[in-house]
Amino acid sequence: EADRRMFEDMKKNRPKRYQVAGLGEWGVEEGLVFENWHVEDLSEKIPHFDKIYCGCDFGYAVDPNALIKLHIDKSRKEIYVFAEYYQAGMNDDELVRVCKDFFGKQIVTCDCAEPKTIDYLAMCGINAIPAVKGADSINRGIRWLQGYEIIVHKDCNHFIDEISQYHWMQDKEGNTMAKAADENNHLIDALRYAVEQEVFAAEVTAGIRL
Repeated sequence: EADRRMFEDMKKNRPKRYQVAGLGEWGVEEGLVFENWHVEDLSEKIPHFDKIYCGCDFGYAVDPNALIKLHIDKSRKEIYVFAEYYQAGMNDDELVRVCKDFFGKQIVTCDCAEPKTIDYLAMCGINAIPAVKGADSINRGIRWLQGYEIIVHKDCNHFIDEISQYHWMQDKEGNTMAKAADENNHLIDALRYAVEQEVFAAEVTAGIRL
């Protein structure tokens, strides 16, 4: 019944998406943020990734804790998203256990809206740091990510679901706005946090950030 309501709402408010996800027709939803991505089996490549970036978007009751790991090949302008963790309803001690297993000693950039959780993770031995964000951080991160080909491991099903639906908002007249919809984007947010320092570095190089 919940799925039925979801698809009825999609049919009314996002008919292009409903044609693809609801009716199973071939096509691409208009207004998608990312079209520069594809899925591969990265099993043989993962052991050779040597520059790992990690991100975490916090959740709790309904929204999931979303953890992500990726490798960046700057010379080829490629981002490899190769591991995810996606789970709601976790307390802080459960999150610590998962982060230790998932991130190990890697630095992980976390949503700065939860400073107490970040402090607790750090106290428990996780190399957790807060994202800086800043003005227009979402669009700045999106623009940087659009400059790379995003290659997603076949097992990252939640990330595939998010990136395939992540879309720009529309106004009442149906015109596309320069604002991404804030829904089903937990791993996308974690991705932006993970690459934040690379975004800043690119802005400095371009003379945008002083």
